Amino acid sequence: MGPTDQTPGSGPDPSGSAARDPVENRDCVLVIQGGGIFALSLLGQAIGVLKKGYNPLAYAGTSAGALVATLLWGKVPIVEVMREIDSISGRPGGLTTLLGEPDPHAGPAEPRGFRVFTSILSSGKRFAAAFGGPDQEPRPWLAQRVWWGLRDGMKLKGAVAGHAHHRGLYPAGPLVEFVDRLLKKAPDLPQDLKEKRGLLTFGDYLDAEQKDENRRIFRMPLFITATNLSTQRLEVISSMDVAYRDVAVAQAVRASTAVPLFFRPVDLPECGNGGTFVDGGLISNFPSWIFSRATRVWFEEHAWGYWDLICRPVIHVGLRLGSSERRPDARTPGGFVGSLVSMAVGGSRNELERRLNRDGRRTLTIEQPETAIGGPKDFLAFDQAGEHSRAMILNGQHYAMRRIDALERPQLYNPRAELGGILRTLIETCFWILRDRPKPAAHAAVYAVAGEQLRPLAEHDSLGRPDRALVLEDTASGLTGQAFWVRAPMVCNLKEVREQSEAVKRIYGMDADQHTKVYGVKPPPTWMASVPCFDPYEIRTVMGKEPIDDFTEANPPHPTGSHHTIPTLHRGPVIAVLSLDLAVRYSDLDLRETASEHFQNPYVQAIVNAMNDAASEVAVELAGGFPDDSGMEEGER
Repeated sequence: MGPTDQTPGSGPDPSGSAARDPVENRDCVLVIQGGGIFALSLLGQAIGVLKKGYNPLAYAGTSAGALVATLLWGKVPIVEVMREIDSISGRPGGLTTLLGEPDPHAGPAEPRGFRVFTSILSSGKRFAAAFGGPDQEPRPWLAQRVWWGLRDGMKLKGAVAGHAHHRGLYPAGPLVEFVDRLLKKAPDLPQDLKEKRGLLTFGDYLDAEQKDENRRIFRMPLFITATNLSTQRLEVISSMDVAYRDVAVAQAVRASTAVPLFFRPVDLPECGNGGTFVDGGLISNFPSWIFSRATRVWFEEHAWGYWDLICRPVIHVGLRLGSSERRPDARTPGGFVGSLVSMAVGGSRNELERRLNRDGRRTLTIEQPETAIGGPKDFLAFDQAGEHSRAMILNGQHYAMRRIDALERPQLYNPRAELGGILRTLIETCFWILRDRPKPAAHAAVYAVAGEQLRPLAEHDSLGRPDRALVLEDTASGLTGQAFWVRAPMVCNLKEVREQSEAVKRIYGMDADQHTKVYGVKPPPTWMASVPCFDPYEIRTVMGKEPIDDFTEANPPHPTGSHHTIPTLHRGPVIAVLSLDLAVRYSDLDLRETASEHFQNPYVQAIVNAMNDAASEVAVELAGGFPDDSGMEEGER
């Protein structure tokens, strides 16, 4: 057994050759829940996740989570975010200044600033206390309790009435300016957008990306949820959907964060069909469902520019805040009412979202208890957050990093995967298929994505020749890269490629040294096939549609007939690519020179079918071992 027949990162093989560096992949989609001022904790969690090497391919967020997701999507340096937060926290009023003035026409005797909210809150608490809380003993005189209730109810009405025509207290204009100001500090943003007088729109980013041939300012997809009161539906505002190109990014964040009554709603006539928007958390506070299989299908049909999100498997990373509240005893009347109220105002929604988040995919959920936040007790306590802002960010970061370390830094590829036996069996199966023909030399390998590269996880050679350790610098390089992008089996006449000029060879995205690693063995390979290993979590068979049988518009064919795509009805992301090459004389297999005719050969058909079976084994082996119960609570396991 060669060194690379072992698991990635395993020790040296008895043969004496050194094991290659482990191949790791932590591509993910990042979903962030809402949480008011606890956005600082969620920001800290996000920093911790990024520090642990997770690479977001898309972002989604609601309310406070939408704010954090947008700053990450905009590639705003964390140091700039921290500097801005410190600056605001040090001013009079601190973070409450982000809320804006609740009513500029209020009289001089009325509460101002954040005192408007605390005044209303106090009136509401007195009104509730007049009738006794659910866990309090009833007061002796019913008439007295009714009188107190009426009195405090009139005071509450007076505190609220002056703001009713605004449909909420705070306009949050400074919050919009805060988000836009930070977005314009992204280093890769074109100078004309940095100096733009108005707010940046999603269309500004789309236009800039189209002008940038090198994709220097490319942004992964961003999804922001907000509740459209006009349609009474949850709306997903997408950075790549032309229906939202005229929407200001900061205004989309403002709409998603518009906690009903606390913030004024946002009218967005530019948003799709328009409407009046409030907090997305009113319907869904943790939109992990955005990254379902249906999303991949939509990308396949409508968004070719985001091919990485179509081809690659991902880890579903969720950032959440757990409740630290004491659960009432539902066996008592007061506790029963308290439990019902708690479920009605969000507990039932949170429980449903927790269940939806665990649908068999790779889920890594960071759920930080409120007791570990180190901030104010209430998510709307903006007046108390300034002094705790740094602590909240650091606590969130450290909690996320400890949680990830406790789970041994989960990654896409099972670090204990055994692939060598699968490759040996595949080669033995090929020899059995060719048992009535001269026995060729054979080499099999499994390649997986690591950043922008395709790197070998395991190799096996029938003659014991040294591992090639061929690293493809681009995920579309070589036949292996093309099979990854097309997501279909491919065959290639290596003899024809070897005999062509260096210029034609470079069409495959490989330099001379890389070609030498393929052909510089004795005997040199003459035929090759590459088969995608579909992610077992998301593989699907598309019925009633034409199979993939050639390159798509995103993957133009090479101007050579040396390779051919084999039709397949399978769809889904590709966790690895299985490659097999043979040193065989074509006349021994009655094989024609043209690659498009190879699959008509019964030997080739049998070999490719054996490779498909082996690819399924490889995919299951690589996908195993991920802690999918990482989001469960102790009592649910």
